[in-house]
Amino acid sequence: MTPIYQQVINPGSDKNPPMPKVYIYDKVNQAFISKQETLTLFNVKEPYDQQSLISFVGNVSDKPIKVLSPTVVEAQFPIAEDRYIALYFNMPSESLQTILSVMPDFMGKHEQVLNSLKNNSAITIFQTFY
Repeated sequence: MTPIYQQVINPGSDKNPPMPKVYIYDKVNQAFISKQETLTLFNVKEPYDQQSLISFVGNVSDKPIKVLSPTVVEAQFPIAEDRYIALYFNMPSESLQTILSVMPDFMGKHEQVLNSLKNNSAITIFQTFY
């Protein structure tokens, strides 16, 4: 855990607070894709943009219970005609104000991720909140 979490956002705790995370499901392969595959899918080339995006991409092995098994994902989202389904989990609003006080550029990075999702014609996005 980074010092910013320990000292400012979640003092006295050894757990990270819920942060925005995106998980990309590939309907053709019937599996969630890795962080590296997500960077490739988003066509991210610049190192700064890669670092901004990668912090928002969830590890497939650590996906929360809300991110369901592939068969359940396909059953719940049959309307998605695109190859990829993005499950985007936003953060609780109370965490946002604290993060903005120490990371003023956080919303810009957040918008960059959402815009990358929305502008990719191969992805259907489903957004939810913790």
